[in-house]
Amino acid sequence: MKILNVPARHAAMVLAVLTLSGCALPTVLMSKLSVKEEVAGSDIRPTAKTLYAMARLLSAQGKESECQFVLRRMIQDYPHFMPAYSELAEVYMRIDQVDRAIEVLAVGLEVSPNQPVLINNLGMCYLVKGDYERALQRFTEAIQLVPQGTRYQANKAVALGMMGDYEASLSIFAQHLAPWEAHYNLAVLSEARHDFERATEEFSLAEKLKTGRVTDELKASPARTARLNPPEVMSLP
Repeated sequence: MKILNVPARHAAMVLAVLTLSGCALPTVLMSKLSVKEEVAGSDIRPTAKTLYAMARLLSAQGKESECQFVLRRMIQDYPHFMPAYSELAEVYMRIDQVDRAIEVLAVGLEVSPNQPVLINNLGMCYLVKGDYERALQRFTEAIQLVPQGTRYQANKAVALGMMGDYEASLSIFAQHLAPWEAHYNLAVLSEARHDFERATEEFSLAEKLKTGRVTDELKASPARTARLNPPEVMSLP
């Protein structure tokens, strides 16, 4: 199932964190009829996969209104096809209709409550709206369903960082990223909060960690020792 992408205009605060992508776009043969005629006028009911492929092609072509029509038809005819909810929510996000995206995801969760992707995507919507507490709640719920979900963990770290809980945010990043990347991400979040002093500090530390120029004085600082030696560092997939 597709994980929601954040529109570029909303993504500055998560630039180094949330690189989220869907599957490769399938190829669909389209007739000369309009999409509404194609979907509504046929005697043969299109399958969910056919409609989904059509919607993704229309989305790639920038035909947002037709894409919305197909996805709404999908949700009506195939309410248990969960990817349609995420896809339609992303369409609404792209046109700055975040509240409608939230409504779509909420409907999907009424149909199937324990869908971690939909729960995570709902958290992404709240993140964009600046409702970090609700975003944190949703990411935490997604993690409870998929404890090894690194993207959900990264999103939780973003929410914590935007709430000003830098150490908790850094602790999560440090479990999944190289030390310099963890501090760089925290710098991005600090800058998004207009905490420029902390951002400058974290950017500087990230650069020193990346280039191996960490001074003995910095290593000896009790406040930094834990941050320079995070547990179980690994790269995000």
